[in-house]
Amino acid sequence: MDREKVVVAGATGALGKMICSHLAKLEAQCIALAREGSDAKDVRDLEGLGVTVAIIDTSSPVEIAKTCEGAVCVVSALAGLRPVIIDAQKVLLEGALTAGVPRFIPSDFAIDFYQMEEGRNRNLDLRREFAQHLEGTAIAATSILNGLFAEYIFSESPLVVFDHHKSIYFGSDDQQIDITSMDNAAEYAAHAALDDSAPRYLRIAGNVLTIDDVADEASAGTGDAFETQWVGPVATLKPMIEIAKWFDSGDQLYPAFQGMQYTENLFSGDAKLDPLDNERYPVDWTPLREVIARGKPDFM
Repeated sequence: MDREKVVVAGATGALGKMICSHLAKLEAQCIALAREGSDAKDVRDLEGLGVTVAIIDTSSPVEIAKTCEGAVCVVSALAGLRPVIIDAQKVLLEGALTAGVPRFIPSDFAIDFYQMEEGRNRNLDLRREFAQHLEGTAIAATSILNGLFAEYIFSESPLVVFDHHKSIYFGSDDQQIDITSMDNAAEYAAHAALDDSAPRYLRIAGNVLTIDDVADEASAGTGDAFETQWVGPVATLKPMIEIAKWFDSGDQLYPAFQGMQYTENLFSGDAKLDPLDNERYPVDWTPLREVIARGKPDFM
């Protein structure tokens, strides 16, 4: 039986590599796009997974189209600002369209920004802008929305402050937050890439937790007792965001104001995923405590 071909862009990044790994496990013919000059170790790692690495000029839609010929889906795991999310994804999409690829999964992998008005999250506004371009084409798109990546608990997210054994929150302690491990999101994406009936949006959450639940998960994952700490209403974040913007150089993916925007989005509840499509594919969802117990991943 011929293996279905899936092309993955951003394959040398953490999420992209995981998607490639799961596609290989599903016995797909996975082609990982890599830029000329990509790190040799990243290429070896992908090849070790049973993935074919295509080192091409990723700014050339012609070269992308040649690589995409015969593919059932192109998956984007690209990460960055406008030059990547808009410009590079448009080139990737052009190549996919030229090759006649029927389906495209954009690099959305986030909270449900489609429910929020523009201007509340710079990074996600870029994804919304690309989506408007994508929807004007003939290709069938599927956006996978997975809430917060669980591994970001180890970033500057206020959800868990490990040094102080605190879980920080704004607004109500009843607000539920969607959190999914990166590997679970990658596995789900691999299934979706091979599903020719996948809908326009798929919403998943490996964990749906209140801030008290987050503290409990941190306690279980570390063996230390964590407590919650309220720091104010959600509305207090908006002036803080505007002040933080004054100090932004404009070239960082996650400057201080961007983290504050994600925090406001989460605790406002406006980006809550509903309904969830967890049952569509056979994924064994990882509890947040297991991610915490593993410690900070190498790619963070």
